[in-house]
Amino acid sequence: MKRKFIIIDPGLIRLGGHNYTLAVNFSDAAHALGYDVLWFCHKTFPTALVPDYVRADAVFSLSYYKTSRLRWLRVRLYDWLSDRLAGMSPPSPRAAWLSRWVSPYARELEAALDRHRVAATDHAFITTAEYLQYAALLSLFAAGPRDRLPFFHVRTSYDESAILNSRFGARLPGLFRRFRDLGVVNSRVYFYAETATLAAHYGRLDLVSFEALENPAPSRLPAAARVRRGDDAERPLTIICPGQARTEKGYLRLPAIIAALQARADVSRPFRIVLQSYLRASGKNDRARRKDVDRRAATNALRRFPNTVVRLLEQPLTNDAYYTLFAEGDIVLLPYDREHYRHRSSMVASEAALFGKPMVVTADTAMAAAAQPGASESAGTDEAFAAALAKIINDYGAYEAAAAARAETLHRRLDGRALVDRMIERTGRRAGGCQGTTERPDRGKQATPETDPRTLGGA
Repeated sequence: MKRKFIIIDPGLIRLGGHNYTLAVNFSDAAHALGYDVLWFCHKTFPTALVPDYVRADAVFSLSYYKTSRLRWLRVRLYDWLSDRLAGMSPPSPRAAWLSRWVSPYARELEAALDRHRVAATDHAFITTAEYLQYAALLSLFAAGPRDRLPFFHVRTSYDESAILNSRFGARLPGLFRRFRDLGVVNSRVYFYAETATLAAHYGRLDLVSFEALENPAPSRLPAAARVRRGDDAERPLTIICPGQARTEKGYLRLPAIIAALQARADVSRPFRIVLQSYLRASGKNDRARRKDVDRRAATNALRRFPNTVVRLLEQPLTNDAYYTLFAEGDIVLLPYDREHYRHRSSMVASEAALFGKPMVVTADTAMAAAAQPGASESAGTDEAFAAALAKIINDYGAYEAAAAARAETLHRRLDGRALVDRMIERTGRRAGGCQGTTERPDRGKQATPETDPRTLGGA
């Protein structure tokens, strides 16, 4: 019987974005290795987006990626119970039961594991963990029995002071200490970080070991995206800025960077800029409304540039359309916020490198640390970004050749099957999803009516 590989992510809620692309790439790899792939995702996730070989279950009623008053109240209540009832080592079953009662995430996850008869030899992968996901997982192991739970591989993109963990991340060391006291670290639960920089950061806490587990190379890159463009001085170069229009991704800086680039007299060839400018409302609180106002103001400023210079893509993109954007691009611009991305990587940056695209990224970030000289540039101020773009434009042939060489190396190193193999090997199990064989399945095999994966709602 095949072993299961389960992607657990309440952020699987809509088309596009980091979560969906990441889930597809890891799922492709696990499927190629012979695993039965399941997704535990949000209840609103569109059925049409589920790959044919995946069984998806609409498990989670809250995404835990939204900031809301209800979410913070749940966290505070969980912390209160944790401090009073789970402060002992190991935590008591009563505390674990109460924490599951507080957190629907834990209750819904436990029910889904039972519903799909997930066994102790199966593997569950939490792709983008943050505070409440760590806390819910701790409650599952504290309640026991542990021999009913799969191996959990828990990966984070965040340090304890960034974005999702900004209010409660200071409590993460206490949670890690409880995992250690339960005796499940590196026996049933394995911790990962998206970058080596972030893994080292958590390693300095000296509580549990984190391994770097980077974003895998997409298995379905369109061939056109990796074709060399050549150094035709007459052809306008296309600068692209992919990804959702978010403040932490530098969206508000784009009008100033483009104006500074237009004002430079040393740019030797024509260029145009294509921006993904999809604005999704942030929320209902005052801070979110202010961010929405600022983003709309930036969009209006971008619309004032001539259409021959700036093109805005104001609707969410399918995966195919997103990769087509990369295929049409020559240079990738990523003016991400330094504080948000000091330890974090970016799926867009990973994809740009894998596509063989020269890029300009923010200095003193994990992306800049991973950049290859000659294939990328880093910058700080708006004027420095414009200067870096001009430098790549003026010597595009050399940058393109260096970026193409980097892409070949990355495709070998970030093969998704190798990354999944590495996760499985940490558990002391051999790779291959089928018990008794390492044969890889036919990727074109059709689902049977009993296991057709294209309906949400469970097996």
